[in-house]
Formats: sequence, C-alpha cells, structure tokens
Amino acid sequence: MNNKEQHFIRPDKEVYGSTVQGLIDHFTQYLLENQKEGYLPGISPKVIETLTRNFAEEKSALLVQHFSQSINAHLKWKEKNLCSKVRQRPFDRLLVKRFSKWFPDTGELVSGDMEVFSRRMLPGLFKSLEMLAGNECQQKVEKDVQGYWDAILEIKENEAQWGDLYRHIEANKAIDRYFAHMAKSFADFNDRVGWLMRSINNGLGQSEKYAFEGEGVWAWTLSEKETLKLLRTLYSPISIRVHDEAKRAEFEAEIDASSIQATYGLLNHLAATK
Repeated sequence: MNNKEQHFIRPDKEVYGSTVQGLIDHFTQYLLENQKEGYLPGISPKVIETLTRNFAEEKSALLVQHFSQSINAHLKWKEKNLCSKVRQRPFDRLLVKRFSKWFPDTGELVSGDMEVFSRRMLPGLFKSLEMLAGNECQQKVEKDVQGYWDAILEIKENEAQWGDLYRHIEANKAIDRYFAHMAKSFADFNDRVGWLMRSINNGLGQSEKYAFEGEGVWAWTLSEKETLKLLRTLYSPISIRVHDEAKRAEFEAEIDASSIQATYGLLNHLAATK
C-alpha cells in the first residue's frame, strides 16, 4: 500500500513534449481535412505538412516550456488552495498519518473481513479519541499542531506541503503527548478496547462516500483484532522513542508521572496481544 501525501506529481519533460507533439499532430490533421474539403484553396497537403513540421522543429521547445510552466503554476495554485481549504485540520491529518499506510488503495477492499482500515472509520475514530483524551487535552494539542503548521506556511508559503508537517519533530511530539495523556483511559484494558471498537463502529461514515475503496467497504466494520492493531500503530512512535535511552528521558520530561505510568502499562498490554 502507498503512503498517500497530499501533493501533486509534476509530469516530466518527456510527457510535456509528447503532449505538445500530439497537439501539433491533431492540428496538422485538422488542416489536411479542411484542405481536402476545399476550405484552403491554393495550399497543398505537402505545404501543410512542411509548415507544421518546420513549426515543430523550430518552435516546439518554446511551446513545451510555456506548457510546462503553465501546468506547474496551476498545480502550485491547487496545492495552495488545498492547504487553505484544510488549514484548520492539521491535527487530524497528522494523527491519521500514523496509520494511513493501512488504508486500501482504490478497489483494493474486496471483502469486509480484510485486515485493513477503511476510511469509513474516521468520523467515529475522531469522536472516540476526543472522548478518551478529554476536551482540555484535545484543544491544547490541536492548538499546538495548528501553530506548527502556521509557522510552516509562514516560512514556505506556496511551497508548503503536508509532508513538511508529517516530518515536523515537535508536531509529532505533540501527538505523542496526546496519546500519552489518553493512555490513562485504558486502566481497564480489555473493557476500553471493546468500548473503542464499538464507538468507532457506531460512528462509521456512509459507505457511498468511500465506495472507491472497493466492494468490501459496504460490509466493513472494525474488529477487535484491528482495534488492537490500530492502537499499536498509534502508539508505535512512542514505543520507538522509549526504547532509546536519551529519547526515553526526553519523553518522560514532557509529560506527567501518571501519564508515563499509564503509557508504559498500555504499551505492555499491546505487546502482549501480538
């Protein structure tokens, strides 16, 4: 599966060149058809072919350059517009990035029992995590992540991409603190895992909206096994940090003692369920 980032791929020079040549060929054919119908008196097919061939040889490079500049300018505008539309959602995007590798590609979800995460889970997941974290923690971390994203936009302006946020160390640490605080909700591990599964399933998005994932989207629900997989994925960055002595000390300095204890307890439970 692909890690899907929100940016647009620029075509290479060869693609632009073949596109321009295709346009010239179509225009040449158009002229020849009109000449055949008598709309271009005094101009032979040979003259038309010679002129268009000369044009392709002499002017196609400039046309390719102009074409590529126009397309790239449009793609940059689309990227900027995309960032503007969802600029209030950097927290959601950074959170989802942790498990987006498990989303199915188009048409990949062929049955409802595949071990993947349908995007149908997102509405229920966001609501459930906010309930677990609490309103105060939710608002603080959302504000912190928004601040990091605003700083990126201020520096990079039109060149800013979501990958800049995904790679932002402090923004990811903020998400770690969010989940560390949430770990205190898992004192009764089995009960809370069951609650999370039911809560997400009760808030599944409409199948029609995610039909592009495949036929299995209609029957998909989150199983207990997938819920545990989701939690392991969400807490994986923390698990990696605490297995490094220096990073572990840094992590423990960022959060309160009760969150530290709860996080380590949750990590132990998750490791035991593999």
